[in-house]
Amino acid sequence: MQGEFSLFKRGRSGVKFSGFLLTEYLEGQGLTAEQLTLKQMLQIAEHVALLHQHREPYFGVLFEVGVAFSHRNKEAWKRNLKQTLLALNKNQNIPIERMNKTVDLVNQLSIHDFQPIMLDFRWDQFLQLGAENLALLDLDAMVWGPRELELVILEYLLTPKQAEAFLSVYTQYHTLPNLTLARAVYRVLLFQMNVLGERDFNRWMA
Repeated sequence: MQGEFSLFKRGRSGVKFSGFLLTEYLEGQGLTAEQLTLKQMLQIAEHVALLHQHREPYFGVLFEVGVAFSHRNKEAWKRNLKQTLLALNKNQNIPIERMNKTVDLVNQLSIHDFQPIMLDFRWDQFLQLGAENLALLDLDAMVWGPRELELVILEYLLTPKQAEAFLSVYTQYHTLPNLTLARAVYRVLLFQMNVLGERDFNRWMA
C-alpha cells in the first residue's frame, strides 16, 4: 500500500481497523500458478510478512479488535478448533481414530497471538496489473488468526523453488515457526474446508 492508508491504522474511533477500500473494477487478469513469476512471488512473500507483523491477542474478523472481544482468546481458539474439526467431520470420511488424534493435538498447539491471515489463500485471489504488479481482490476471508494456519496453506501452493524464494523474504521479518504440530492439525482442517478442492484425504495428508 502507498501513502498513509492502512487497513490497520487507528481511525477516529480509536479502532485499529479503519474500513474497507472498495473499487468497482480493476484492469488486469487473474493470476495462475503457471504465470507466477519470481518477482511476483517475492511481492507476495513481503505482503504476507508485513501483514504478519500486525498482532492481536484475539481472533476474529479484521475490524473486531479490542477488549470487547477478549473472549476470543488463545484458549477459545483451541476450544472452537476442536468443535469445528468434529462438526465438519460429519460430512467427511476421515477415520475416527485419526480425528481423535488430531483433536488431542490441538491442546499442544503453541499460539502466541493472532495475525491477519487469508483463509482461502489461492493464486486466483490475485489480479495481475501490468507486467509484474499484483492486486489482492478478495478480502472476505481475511481474519485475525494464527499465522501458522496461513503458512500451512502456502505449503500446498508453493513449488520448492517458490518456497525458497518466499522464505528468503519472509525470514527477513520473522523467525519461521516450527510447523510440525500445526501441520498435523491444520491440514485436516483445510481438507475439511475443501480449500483447494482435494477429495482424497490420504493424498492431501501425504
